[in-house]
Amino acid sequence: DLASVPNITLECGSHDMYCQSHIDQCVSSILNLTYAYDMIAEQPLLPEKEIYTFDNTLKLYASKSGFVNYKQTIGSSVKQNNVLCSISTAYDPLSENTISAPCDSILLKRIPTHILWEGDEVFEIIPTQALNKII
Repeated sequence: DLASVPNITLECGSHDMYCQSHIDQCVSSILNLTYAYDMIAEQPLLPEKEIYTFDNTLKLYASKSGFVNYKQTIGSSVKQNNVLCSISTAYDPLSENTISAPCDSILLKRIPTHILWEGDEVFEIIPTQALNKII
């Protein structure tokens, strides 16, 4: 934007949830980001881990319908060709199709189900080459 500050969206819970530790974490995140972009002068409590932004993501889709067995969890760092999940089809439960990481990446999200249809978006990943360290 005009101030050279990137737009930021934070997901901080849901409409029917109250959790003080999540609220505290969101407030700390907002303060840390505003400090990192020179929007406030006072340095807030720094996080225990480094903070990164990313420019793009990749989406991975199911090539077959069937039951999914996840091999990695959300937030995991994976190397290229690591198997992310296997898919067993109803027609041939002994044969498995796999979805592997196309590059070194971090798992951002996955479909919240154990049943996939061909073409479903199964994973969204952040390629590690797209990460930019800000703190």
